[in-house]
Amino acid sequence: MQKKFKIPDEGRRWVMMSIGKKWREFKCMLKKLHYDPHTTYAERIADRDSRVLSNEWEFLVKYWNSESAAKNKATRAKQDITHTAGTKSFARVAIKKFSSHHPEVAQKNTSRDDLLVMALGEEKRGNYVRCYGLGVAPSEVFGPNPTRTECLKMLSETKRIAEEEKHVMQKEIIEMRQEMLMMRARLETMEKRSQDLNMIEDRDIPSNPIGTSNPIGNVQNGNNNIPFVEPPSNEIQSSESSFEVPRNQGYRAKVAGKDVHAMLDNGGGVEVYIKSLRKPHKYVAQGSLLSTNPTTKIGGAELGSQCWEVQINVPIEPNEPLLRSYGSFQTIGDAVGATVAWPFTFV
Repeated sequence: MQKKFKIPDEGRRWVMMSIGKKWREFKCMLKKLHYDPHTTYAERIADRDSRVLSNEWEFLVKYWNSESAAKNKATRAKQDITHTAGTKSFARVAIKKFSSHHPEVAQKNTSRDDLLVMALGEEKRGNYVRCYGLGVAPSEVFGPNPTRTECLKMLSETKRIAEEEKHVMQKEIIEMRQEMLMMRARLETMEKRSQDLNMIEDRDIPSNPIGTSNPIGNVQNGNNNIPFVEPPSNEIQSSESSFEVPRNQGYRAKVAGKDVHAMLDNGGGVEVYIKSLRKPHKYVAQGSLLSTNPTTKIGGAELGSQCWEVQINVPIEPNEPLLRSYGSFQTIGDAVGATVAWPFTFV
């Protein structure tokens, strides 16, 4: 073969297997056409195919007449699986029938326990795999059979990956618990702040909306008498609107029973809550009262006698517009950390 054909080393194995298969098929054809139709040795020797040499044909006839050939023929007759049955092999017919009854198994990848093995039995040891033709080794289809050392190595690797995933999940669980604790703490803070607002609202002096009047004098607030002083003016100037304050709405010298001037003189701010200019019953922010001096300037303009200087600490209604907008501060939410002018009757 190598004298006539130049075959690369990669294809030598397949070529040799293919030649062997075709040679067996050719001998089968010779026996079927030139040996089986005759009964005597002389007739079989005489009916020789022109492609076969006389000495080789004589050797074949003698072999087919021997006891060894008869024994091999009987063994071959016991074979359960034939190679072909028309255009479709019996194996393909069996697999198709089995797949119709077991669709869940038919979807699996090729393995040593696939439908073909279940229908036709275990593969024989060797270099042959059903339905894959010549030159296909079992290790190429099913993968190599791992040794005990390789199995232990794969088991160790699987355990390592499982441990890493376990640590990641535990870390995520811890982070989620911490987030839940933070959310609970924030919720408790908000609830406490809401309770404080309600308590302050209960203790605070009732303020009527702008445009209504309160009698001049002392107003009872819990156990504290809070004096009111007549303000010098009833006009509050705004960049957007004007608010009328009745002349009998007095200046409050105390907030929630605390002496404002005394605390401011000591250098400390007074914690206050400011109310909405449109809805006086509604708080819009929590802040610190820094000054009641009418000459204090905010945004280039003096407070005047009707306003106090309040630093916004916690916005409750961020969209509430400011009485006097300046710079980039238009709403309560914009002025967090900054000071604003706010009517003292709404503090």
